[in-house]
Amino acid sequence: MSKFTMLLAIATTSLATACATAKSNYGHEFSMDAANSFQPGVTTQQQALDSLGKPESIQAAPNGGKRIAWQYMKSTATAGLGSVKGASIHEGIAIVFNADGLMDHVHKRVQTTSTID
Repeated sequence: MSKFTMLLAIATTSLATACATAKSNYGHEFSMDAANSFQPGVTTQQQALDSLGKPESIQAAPNGGKRIAWQYMKSTATAGLGSVKGASIHEGIAIVFNADGLMDHVHKRVQTTSTID
């Protein structure tokens, strides 16, 4: 659900109730600090799975290994008469492991926080 759609739903609801709160979560929380400590050629695929938990996706990588991605998003918005406030967190990392199960490189890393006042 886009921020605009979510805020529109909250604003519509707030007209009837004078105040509303919406929360949305996707994926599961994981430690980006742990992910940042992984080392190419040293960290194994199993160590990453043990440390970060269940991944969002696992895909074949061109190097014969796997690209494994973890993602977590959390959004909260509160609407009252004349105001909308909210916060959003998005963390994600995709790591490529070689055919031997060793980390090759980080394919993509996302870490953002935003607020609506």
